Amino acid sequence: GLDNAKIENIINFLCDGSSGHDYLLHWKEAKNDLGLNVEITDNEFYDLIKRIYDDISEELGLLVPFEPKILLSEKEELDYEFKRILIESVNYGSNFFLSKGKLKNLKEQGYIQDYRSFEGWCFEESEIKNSMALKREK
Repeated sequence: GLDNAKIENIINFLCDGSSGHDYLLHWKEAKNDLGLNVEITDNEFYDLIKRIYDDISEELGLLVPFEPKILLSEKEELDYEFKRILIESVNYGSNFFLSKGKLKNLKEQGYIQDYRSFEGWCFEESEIKNSMALKREK
C-alpha cells in the first residue's frame, strides 16, 4: 500500500502541480516522481486503447476547436450540436453532456452571438445491449 506521505505527494501533485486537466502525466513521471506502480503495455493492448481513444476523439470532435469565427466562416448563422462529456457502458448505454445552439454573425455590432438552446445530459441505449436483447427475443 501507499503510506500517508506518498498519498499526500500524489494529492498535492494532482491538485496543485499538474496545472490542470490538460496535463499529460507521462509514465516515467508517474513511476519515478509519484512512486506509482506502472506497467508498460504490449502492442496489442496499446492498439486497443488507441482505437478506443480514436473513437472517443471522433465522437467528441477533440480535434475540432470550438472557434465560432472559424465555424461560421462567411455564413450569417450556423446551427451546432457538440457532445462535451462522454460516459459509456456496454451494459447501460451512453450518457453525454450536450451543447446545442445557433451562432449568428452580428457583423454590424462586431461580434458573434451564441444562442444556446440546450445544455444538459442526454442518454442513448447501448447498441450492443439492444442487439443482445433482439437475439434473446428470437
